[in-house]
Amino acid sequence: KFKKITTKTNLNLTFMKQMIDIHKWVIEATSNHNDGWVRQHYINKLKKLKGELNSLEFLNEHENGNKESN
Repeated sequence: KFKKITTKTNLNLTFMKQMIDIHKWVIEATSNHNDGWVRQHYINKLKKLKGELNSLEFLNEHENGNKESN
């Protein structure tokens, strides 16, 4: 068996694939070639992702990687 090695390159490739997947969801959600059911499926996926990210309070405390000053 091969040992899975996590490298910075592998992490970057995983991140890039995730970003490509999200861009595909946007295309599917906005494409006039899809019927309403398909578009709604991708809209729901994007809404769920947005909700999950918005629920991460520590992200709301930072702006452009720097903590906001209050």
